[in-house]
Amino acid sequence: MKVWLVFLLVMVQMGCLFAIENRRLEFANGLRQRGMYSQAVLEYEALIVERIKPVYREEVLFHLADCYEHLRRTQEAEKVYLQLIRESTGQRNLGARLQLASFYLRYKQCEKACPMLEVLVKNKDCTGSLGDAARFYLGQCYALMGRTEDAIECYTELKKRDGTYASLAHLALADLLVTVGKIKEALCMYRVCIAQEHQSPQKQDAIRLKAFQAAYAAKEYSEANAFADTLEMNVLKTQNLLLPAAWTALYAKRPEVANERLMAALLENRNHSVESLSLQGAIAEALGNEDVAITAYDRILTMFPKTKECGTAAEALLVLRAKRGEPKPFLKEYARVCKYLSQKTRQKLEPIRLAFAVQVRDIKLARESVAWLRESGTDEAAAKACYQLGWLEQQENDWCTAGDIWWQAVMTWPKVSIAPQIAYAAAYAFAQAKLPERMKIALDIVLMSKDESVVAKALLLKAKYKLAQNEVKSAAEVLDEYLARFHKGVELAEVAYLRGLIFFNERNFKQAEMLLAQAVSMGNGESVQLPFDTRVDAMLRRVQALYALGRKKEASALLEPLLTTKSLATLSISYLRWLAEYRFEEHAWGEVEAASRALLEHPKAKPVDRVLAYIFLGRSAEEQKRNTTALAAYEAALQVSTEPTVYDAEAFLGVGRLYALQGANDKARKAFETAAEKANTDNSQGRSIRAQAYAGLAEVCQSLGDNEAALRANMCLIIFFDDTELVPKAFRWVIKYLNQVGRGAEAQGLRAEFKQRYPMISTENN
Repeated sequence: MKVWLVFLLVMVQMGCLFAIENRRLEFANGLRQRGMYSQAVLEYEALIVERIKPVYREEVLFHLADCYEHLRRTQEAEKVYLQLIRESTGQRNLGARLQLASFYLRYKQCEKACPMLEVLVKNKDCTGSLGDAARFYLGQCYALMGRTEDAIECYTELKKRDGTYASLAHLALADLLVTVGKIKEALCMYRVCIAQEHQSPQKQDAIRLKAFQAAYAAKEYSEANAFADTLEMNVLKTQNLLLPAAWTALYAKRPEVANERLMAALLENRNHSVESLSLQGAIAEALGNEDVAITAYDRILTMFPKTKECGTAAEALLVLRAKRGEPKPFLKEYARVCKYLSQKTRQKLEPIRLAFAVQVRDIKLARESVAWLRESGTDEAAAKACYQLGWLEQQENDWCTAGDIWWQAVMTWPKVSIAPQIAYAAAYAFAQAKLPERMKIALDIVLMSKDESVVAKALLLKAKYKLAQNEVKSAAEVLDEYLARFHKGVELAEVAYLRGLIFFNERNFKQAEMLLAQAVSMGNGESVQLPFDTRVDAMLRRVQALYALGRKKEASALLEPLLTTKSLATLSISYLRWLAEYRFEEHAWGEVEAASRALLEHPKAKPVDRVLAYIFLGRSAEEQKRNTTALAAYEAALQVSTEPTVYDAEAFLGVGRLYALQGANDKARKAFETAAEKANTDNSQGRSIRAQAYAGLAEVCQSLGDNEAALRANMCLIIFFDDTELVPKAFRWVIKYLNQVGRGAEAQGLRAEFKQRYPMISTENN
């Protein structure tokens, strides 16, 4: 009984001691948690001195080391960690070693931490979160030691696992990849970190910030802008990232968002920086506010003249000026900001300067620009510059100087892409300057070129030169070569015209007509259409060729469309006469009237031509039974006439016919008498008109009852003419009249003469 009582008393006493130690440990922990590390150290040390129970000792030592670290008593903390390692076994020993290694790592003592961590990682018992932590710390240690590849290997292995340290490995690996310049790989890691749902909002924002910076550095502007969109404006402002965020929005083609971020940055700091002005100019350009952009770039050049951004601003400023297409403002601005341009930028902008100098015909400035490009530009740019300068010289009609410039360019840069064009330009200039020998040399260079478009132009120039020298056969050979080689050449229409012209002059109308037709029809495809006057000439020569080939219908169909165009002045009046006569023979009255009106309107028409036009109008109207119109046309012809011609006689003849139809016999008689009097020529036209006039006069006199006058008119027909229609009719009337008036012997003599002259025609009236 006494033994049990003693045991019970001992157990109670021990329980009281355990309770006291628990309260003291909790008290010390409370001090540590409140940051009262010095007081906590006293409590922990007291517990250790008083030999706290082993179950609490390890915890006390860990907390004591932590307090020493906070108090910067690193040596004492190290001793405590070493003591823990000596006193612990198994997993606790491994944990103590990990704590000591992390301690060394925190104080950048990598030479001590690294071996310990490598041993832990290789230890088969160091598994789970303990092993993951060891591997994570080892990666950090390698990174601090500059062993980047080893660190990346550690993190890569760790990120394949699960848990907190795997997540930390992703983030640490991303940060490490950024430091070694592997931005895109880092960006992939940041994406994984962002996708991890267990991250806190603050942590997510921090990762997005890093991802934004990585994407911005990798020039993945669309993605960087997407990250920026997920962040609050205040977050960007706090990290001083508003301007980069604005750039990313601009690069992502969202200038409105970029402008919003820029304005927020300017509200934070109202003083403009070079970057903000550059951004303002770029945003204004994207929004189409050219004036604002020009002002921003100009402010960079004015406010920050010694910064590297001046070159970019100067280039952007000049590009905007060039875009406006205003030569003088551009040239003035160029002279002001040229000193800021780099060699590469000037190589890009100098050709624009030259083009504007050529546009305003500033030869001095153009020569300066060409001189710079010859010295500092590429061969291609220098050759093109000389090409432009030559055109400027030739605009002043200085073909010789232009040819020399082009020739020197060809000799200096024979392998540039535009060398054949320059050689052709030189040949053309020498041709204009009447320097045939130099032209031939330049043409020989062009003809050896592989640029077929330029070779085609050279052949045409050579052919024209041969024609100018009256070397028709040589010119024909050159033109035939062109036609054989270049079926779709730009100059094909002109070549076909020239070759057709040669065939025409050789009276080879079949070949001429074919080529002239080809020349006129071109211009809707690859070849260049002939100039208007040349087209008209080709069509008229084709008309002549068709006429010579007996294809009159095609000739007239080709000629008629020209009557309603501005080509009327270029038409020969003989064409219009022929067309009116030909269409009259075909009874195509509308075409007759069109040709006649064209003859009236022709600027070179003489009075006799206008008389003829009115006669054709009268004859056409008469055939269509439009007698009033016909009479007006004949009378108009008589009013136009200034000199007596056979056409006047024809007009009077028409007037007589129409008056006779109206029953105005006196007027008709006078008109027929005048027609007979004026048709006093011995040609067939005059004789025909006189015969018709006498026939009409005879009928009118009969209607008036003046048979003697009718007898005289009919006798004139019988004596002077031999018309198979009018003369037999006159014989019959005279024979009948003589029989009626008792002059039978005379009638008998006329009957015999009639039978002798017209044996196949009866003397009786039909």
